[in-house]
Amino acid sequence: MTPGQLILKTAIVQVLLLATRIVFFRLLNIELLPILIAYYVFLAAVSIAVARRLGVVNYLEIFLTIIIWLVFSLVIDLVITREVIGGDKYLTVNFWVSYLIMPIAILIFHKKQHVAVRKGLM
Repeated sequence: MTPGQLILKTAIVQVLLLATRIVFFRLLNIELLPILIAYYVFLAAVSIAVARRLGVVNYLEIFLTIIIWLVFSLVIDLVITREVIGGDKYLTVNFWVSYLIMPIAILIFHKKQHVAVRKGLM
């Protein structure tokens, strides 16, 4: 993973997460269970897809990626999303659980370096 890849993928994932949060929290009724599940699945799918595009990475790189993405998500949600969807959405548990979904999905499904090395030895 190069710094250029990290910057580009960070921008891509932040735009996608911003659009996802605006659509689900402003346009759809997030209180309904099927929509809430669809939100979590879509959030995980976006995170996994972009994280796998980083290529084969070790755990230190993926933890750095997770920290950067979470910090940028918090800042963008505070600056942009709050103005669009309103501040009352920050009081719901559903909004904060989404910050746990992304790191867990990335940790489980990223392309692990130790697996790539093991496959290369066989």
